[in-house]
Formats: sequence, structure tokens, C-alpha cells
Amino acid sequence: MSMMSFSLIGASELPTAAAAFEAEILQQASRLAPWQERKVARHIREHLDQPISVHDLAGLVGLSASYFSRRFRGSFGVAPRAYVIRSRLERAQSLMRQSRTPLCAIALDCGFCDQAHMSRLFHTVIGSTPSRWRRQQALA
Repeated sequence: MSMMSFSLIGASELPTAAAAFEAEILQQASRLAPWQERKVARHIREHLDQPISVHDLAGLVGLSASYFSRRFRGSFGVAPRAYVIRSRLERAQSLMRQSRTPLCAIALDCGFCDQAHMSRLFHTVIGSTPSRWRRQQALA
């Protein structure tokens, strides 16, 4: 290959590398700072049994609700509400595995309005009803 070939190859790769670098910078800029991620995740984990609003979470880290929501999605890959629901369902699964506590009590302990609310979301996200899932876990 001639020198002309090398320079053309190098020049054609430069925009691609620059675009990838720029995309990475933009992705990092659309995330919460690591301390904000930790603070918000800890707050959600510790307050699952209580109502959790986007405004409350945004206030924890000093951001507006809309800006916080965009940054949260960049950090966690889902909207804040979806993250809270998923966290509540994971806690419910853990409680169902560890005890024979009635589902209505588990629902309230995990921050759901009632057992029906938990069951609807559980079926939507997990793909099974809580009682069926609990029975399957007992057999496994």
C-alpha cells in the first residue's frame, strides 16, 4: 500500500472515532453523578413502604423533576416510577420466598395500595400472579 492509502484509511476512521467519543461524552453527561445515584437508590430502598414521588427524589439531589427524570433514565435505564415498581416487586419476591406472610400484608409492606395493585403489577412485570409464583418457588 502506498502512503496515500494509509492517510485515506486514517482520515476515514477519524470521524467515526470522534463520533463514538462524542456519543460517550453525551451519554455520561445524561447520567446522574455517582453520589446522586447512590443517594437516590438508597432512599428508594429504605422507603419502599411509603409513597415515593419523582419530586421527592429530585429534591434529594437538588434537581428539577424533569431534569432528574432524564438523568435517572440515563443512569438506571428506566424511568424513576418503573425503577420504584421493580424494586417493590423484588422486595415482595424476597418476602414471599422467606416467609408465609399473607400476600395482603406483603403488598402493604412493599408500598402497594393493596394486594390487587401488587398482583396486577406483579403479573405485568413478572408474568405470573404472586400466589402462583410463590407456589412455583416452593416446589423449586
